[in-house]
Amino acid sequence: MKDAYDGCVVVRDRDDELLRVLSIRLAEMRYRGAAFSTTNPRIVKALRKTVKRLSKETGLDIAVRLELTTTNQGYAKKVLRKYRRSFELISIQPGNRAMASFACRDRRVDIVTLNPARYVPLYRGDWEYLREEEKLVEIRVYPLLAVADTLIAAKLLGTYSLWIARAPKTMLNRFVITSGAPSPRYLLTPLGLLDVAAMLGLPGPGFKAITEKVNINRDKISGIIPVPGVRILRRGDDAREGEEEVCAD
Repeated sequence: MKDAYDGCVVVRDRDDELLRVLSIRLAEMRYRGAAFSTTNPRIVKALRKTVKRLSKETGLDIAVRLELTTTNQGYAKKVLRKYRRSFELISIQPGNRAMASFACRDRRVDIVTLNPARYVPLYRGDWEYLREEEKLVEIRVYPLLAVADTLIAAKLLGTYSLWIARAPKTMLNRFVITSGAPSPRYLLTPLGLLDVAAMLGLPGPGFKAITEKVNINRDKISGIIPVPGVRILRRGDDAREGEEEVCAD
């Protein structure tokens, strides 16, 4: 799978050796790229430096992702305001209805991560916001693999299925399957993620959707997309140095 992309490989600290091992393993599994996800926005500069080096060494397209798990909307807004342009992806794993509603509404949030251990319903208005803002809804495999009891794993899987069953059919292609792996042990092959998507009745693991989201946000960070719907393009070689044109998408 040339487009295979794991949208969530968890980074718990600044362990460069672990990141190197993860990158090598992902490349061996024939991934095109992956997103290294942290809950600590303050390590973004160090993480970016490491990711840039690992991308050159392995050929992987590695993005840097921030996940917010807070139930404090004020704190979430503060972090989003300060760090939105520091990360290619930002996600929220809502622990209550208020945060679920906020995550679906706020356009600075790219991904709503579902926690199968704590079911938080998404209502019609939430799904409408998700559709309008072209957000992604994430299902991670790690929670299923991390539990020793198969009955608990089945219950968690059932919770994921409940969200999918209650989602509008037009939103099924906005679901993405990621490993959520905190170590090489829990990484899945691209075919493994594809199998999980099929088991849940989804059209696929969403590799294309998450890659597109990463690329769009990179363009925003670089200034190519200064505001939604507008893209700045450099003219051909015959144009004057630095000359640009503005196009509406």
